Amino acid sequence: MDIRTAWQLRGRLAIELDDMSAPKKQIMVSRSFGRLTGDPADLRGAVRQHTARVGEKLRRQGSLTRAVLVFVRTILFMTDQPQYRSNVVVPLPRPTDDSRAMRAAAQAWQLRHPRRQRSSR
Repeated sequence: MDIRTAWQLRGRLAIELDDMSAPKKQIMVSRSFGRLTGDPADLRGAVRQHTARVGEKLRRQGSLTRAVLVFVRTILFMTDQPQYRSNVVVPLPRPTDDSRAMRAAAQAWQLRHPRRQRSSR
């Protein structure tokens, strides 16, 4: 048993409160569609929602980003279906917390790299 686990089981804090207040170096927002989709409108909507949420998180902690990571994949557990996975880091022209700039960069990449496979994310 890990010493931190033992402390937690005895009611002692294993993580200092100061550890939780430090700004995050990476922020990720990811949700599955709950169904397979290949509709470009679904993908654009997901990019819009995710970049809006990332912008909120960046602004809340007073941070900026220089790039966004865009990824898409099929459901890994459907082994009878063709599998697809792709990701790319899209650099931004300048550091920003503006959701519109992040969305534009992600959607520009998406338009240049269309994929006809159905995705779950």
